[in-house]
Amino acid sequence: MNVTCGNVPGRIPITRRNMTDGRHHRDTRTRRLRRGALAVLSAGALTAGLMPQAVAEPIASTTVQTPGEAYEAMGFGVFMHYGLATFVGQTPWNYQPEDVPATTYDPANLDVDQWMDAVAAAGASYVIFTAKHHDGFTLWPSDYTDYGVQTSSDPRTDVVGEVVDAARERGLEVVMYYSWYDRLQPGGDVRPENSDRTTDSPEYMQYVKNQLTELLTEYGPIAGIWMDIAPMDDVQLPELSDFVHSVSPGTAFVPNFPNAQVEFDAADVRTFEGPYEMMPCDYADPKPTEQAYTVAAGPGWWQVSDDALPTRDTDAVYAVLSSTNALGATFSLNVSPGPSGQLPAGGVRLLEALGDRRRGDDLLAGAATTAGGETGDHPAAHATDLQAKTHWQVPADGESAWLQVNLGQELTIDRTALQVTAADAVAGYRIEYRDADGSWRTAHTGGAPAYPTQRDEFPAVTTDSLRLVVADATDGAGVIEFKAYGGLDDTADAVRYDGTGWQAQARPADAPQVPRLPSSVPFAGAFNTSIHRSRTAGDTATIEFSGTGAELRAGVGPDHGIARVSIDGGEPQTVDLYRAEAARDVAVLERRDLAPGEHTLTIDVTGDRHPDSTGAWVTLDRLVPLVLPVADDEDRPPYDELPDGRRIYDDGGDRCGADLPIEYVDTWEAGTWAGAYADTRHYSRTPGAYAELTFEGTGVAVMAQQRPGHGIAAISVDGGPAELVDTYSATAREQVIVWAASGLEPGQHTVRVTVTGDRNPAATNSWVGLDAIVVTP
Repeated sequence: MNVTCGNVPGRIPITRRNMTDGRHHRDTRTRRLRRGALAVLSAGALTAGLMPQAVAEPIASTTVQTPGEAYEAMGFGVFMHYGLATFVGQTPWNYQPEDVPATTYDPANLDVDQWMDAVAAAGASYVIFTAKHHDGFTLWPSDYTDYGVQTSSDPRTDVVGEVVDAARERGLEVVMYYSWYDRLQPGGDVRPENSDRTTDSPEYMQYVKNQLTELLTEYGPIAGIWMDIAPMDDVQLPELSDFVHSVSPGTAFVPNFPNAQVEFDAADVRTFEGPYEMMPCDYADPKPTEQAYTVAAGPGWWQVSDDALPTRDTDAVYAVLSSTNALGATFSLNVSPGPSGQLPAGGVRLLEALGDRRRGDDLLAGAATTAGGETGDHPAAHATDLQAKTHWQVPADGESAWLQVNLGQELTIDRTALQVTAADAVAGYRIEYRDADGSWRTAHTGGAPAYPTQRDEFPAVTTDSLRLVVADATDGAGVIEFKAYGGLDDTADAVRYDGTGWQAQARPADAPQVPRLPSSVPFAGAFNTSIHRSRTAGDTATIEFSGTGAELRAGVGPDHGIARVSIDGGEPQTVDLYRAEAARDVAVLERRDLAPGEHTLTIDVTGDRHPDSTGAWVTLDRLVPLVLPVADDEDRPPYDELPDGRRIYDDGGDRCGADLPIEYVDTWEAGTWAGAYADTRHYSRTPGAYAELTFEGTGVAVMAQQRPGHGIAAISVDGGPAELVDTYSATAREQVIVWAASGLEPGQHTVRVTVTGDRNPAATNSWVGLDAIVVTP
């Protein structure tokens, strides 16, 4: 992984034991019960290099796929870097493990369930977890080293086992990160700067195989082994790949090496590390691919502070995820836990916001939002923008501390979520809804909200406007996000029933609230305790809604039949509602590709049924309008527009678009770079090479990188005299406006940035790094 440098003082030396002498023993009562066969080797077998014979359970698959294809098909995962480095405060590149005792690992409140709840909330399919990083510290009690959790300050916790169990409870696949580079073990110091990263030690190769066997058999089935700093040769890489497949045939081998330099058939999946290394848009290799991407606060891919925010917000991450999936690859987002053992609040908020953005079921997302008071930097709209880093600042005047959201249509809501800027930001809150008579009524009252997310359920209310009233806010307190969930109930005015067979069934208002009604009761488990149903062929239900998608939720069961569903008069889709077990509020159809605006969904009762069904009932429970990001229009302008109207032409345009807004002449290199605008830049040190943009406007500015190795550019407008601009800086700086011109006549102009090849005497090279060009209309 990419790292930063530094020193950590005050280390307590420990003695490294030669682990080829045999495995060490401990009280097995401290071991967590783990799944699969337990691989046990004698000391003689270890030193003789004999292979463990345990074989992992195969990963179940409903289709015939290679392990790599199955891995890529998962689509979206969350990467988590966690381990000794979390507590050292540096990446494992930058300290000697001999100087750091295992007891440095000391989480105050390890909560793996909290991690996996956030991963599940993001809608991810898998999690990648760092079982062992470059320092050799293992997050499971390995039988082949005493440098791990079993000798740490938390010796009874098998973190790998906790992750595996918590992930599987939430339906997530598990991928194990394992570093081939090991700075502690003899033979494992295969430094990345070595040409092939291979080891000269057969004992170390066997050590790796022993630990991989533990991971693959004691925790299987494992979807992938993500091997960092993997060997880059035609002998050891295939040997490791073959070994993984021999122990666990369904596990993908995912070696990490510089993808622009090497290709190996032994890799089931090729992975790219963003934002520094992004998968090329024209990547045509048929091998399955993963784009990893970190937003952890650092250093590197780690989170050494419980307070630092992710480096990217929801929109930026969603854009990379969507483009990666569109290119046919899977995407893994690195959001790492902090030293407390918790996933920091900023990371939780980002994952939850990403999940809401992808599902589109937050009814408040992007809705018109007003407040009793707001500031220019923190307006009311920030509380419903699904951004993890923005917020509405609560007014100090308690009478103005309210937020109102116009839903745009009458909807039924039974759940909300509230995120505030700190655990003690507010002492209490109230959720109100506007009733049909225009009065405001209370749906829910709460005390100090849970941090980072307060979730509330209450008896469903039907309204066109929701209001959050905040009580006793601390100075500077903010609401990061206010969310609501529900939809159009079967009883809504927007639903029209035609035909003679429709039956409205609901729990009577005076009926006792029985906690568990039998599924045979028609409204048991229904949204808002009501349904409409019919089994009369020709009956229809028509629902008017607004949004960019829709999720139809219905009743299912052994006596249910077949419906035909269409949207806006399009081709009907057959929906079979038969299930062996009865249930209500089940998602039976989803559309996510509608144009923004008003739509009509029609349900036709056919009277037909599944061969095993005892009836032909069609039951309507609710429709959830979805508000999803609209796909980029092919004709959209080649620039981003700032709130003040200025236009930013990125150096690479739409990274995966066919045309570049800026023309590059002679030798320029394109690449990604964290911190650059849109994470891309073009750079050159070829004298005479130039970049040119033709634009309409009255002003223009050049945004560039400044570096110790950067030189002098010549910049001109409309062929006029060039101005020399020095882009040298003793420290690296991003997104710097290095030159600007204003007062141009309205109309078309051309700006040119030319590489001179000259440099400041203090500069170490003459690179010019173009980031973007900013135009004033």
